[in-house]
Amino acid sequence: MGEKDAIAKLMEEVSRLREENRRLKQELSEKSSESEEKYRMLFEHSGYGALILSPEGVIQDINQTILKVMGIPEEELVGKNIFELPYCREEEKEFMRRLLAQHRKGEFNIVNEVSCQIKGKIHILEFTSASIVVGDKVCCIAILIRDITRRKRYAQRLKKALREKRELLRELHHRVKNNLQVIYSLLNLHERFSGDERIREILREVKTRIRAIGFLHEKLYSSGRSFDRVRCREYLEGIVQNLTSVFYERSRDVKFRFEIEDAELPIKKAVPLGLILNEAVSNSLKHAFPSGKGEIKVRFLREKENLVLTVEDNGVGLPEELPEVPQESLGLRLIKILSHQLGGDLFVEGDGGTRITVKFREEL
Repeated sequence: MGEKDAIAKLMEEVSRLREENRRLKQELSEKSSESEEKYRMLFEHSGYGALILSPEGVIQDINQTILKVMGIPEEELVGKNIFELPYCREEEKEFMRRLLAQHRKGEFNIVNEVSCQIKGKIHILEFTSASIVVGDKVCCIAILIRDITRRKRYAQRLKKALREKRELLRELHHRVKNNLQVIYSLLNLHERFSGDERIREILREVKTRIRAIGFLHEKLYSSGRSFDRVRCREYLEGIVQNLTSVFYERSRDVKFRFEIEDAELPIKKAVPLGLILNEAVSNSLKHAFPSGKGEIKVRFLREKENLVLTVEDNGVGLPEELPEVPQESLGLRLIKILSHQLGGDLFVEGDGGTRITVKFREEL
């Protein structure tokens, strides 16, 4: 190949490389323009106020959302240091100083809530800021600003309404408890002045039922935690303790054993459950121990998706000819009715003592 041919070949290669370089520059320019357009679209139409600051606080870019809210032309803000703007209160500037200092120290994503004055009104703003790092240096800080004033005020109204509701429920439980206590006291007077022992026995039984319901409202009123659910351990043990007080002569030589899971129940389940326990233990104290001595076990446990209450004594048991629900036993009739209210299954066994079991589904 001659010298002229080599030069021509070289010139052709140079021309091709120039054309390739021009094409690459054009593609790069188009992609850069496309990226800039996408960035600008996100920046302007994200629904948030957006701000780009230098690490020293100079405004490098700001979107229309902030400009419209503040009512200030863009040229009065871009390129200006945020700490020199007359529109910012001193506490707002102090917040920005702390924020920029955090980013300069290397913190990357930061979320803050701050009160700012906009057109004479205080707004609660949520600042989400992120460091933009080139190499190992923070070159700028991107900040998204969302006005959460309405959400915060709505949350405050909800909290206030919830507090008022809790106070109303607390007062309701308090009044129900007091009204039941008045009824209990009236029955006490009737019992005291009645000369008929059968009537006095009936009044004592009614008092235990009223006390069981009143004890529930007392627990709900005094808990300060929940006004529609009750912890079962304290509630059920309290019912038994009241029975030992009412039937002191019959219970003083009776031992009680408890195995109670501290589940929580809503009121509509707790009331019938407490009355079932009241009737079962009352029946044992009245009929199970002719000698006055014995033992009563109270268990309340979870079994898979069910809750199971068992009241068992080691007394004389039930007579063989006793029908499923004896006509003469109001206590057992009540237990059957209350078990139905719970949506549960009732099992009564009378061999070698009496065992009453109620199984029902736990309500979450």
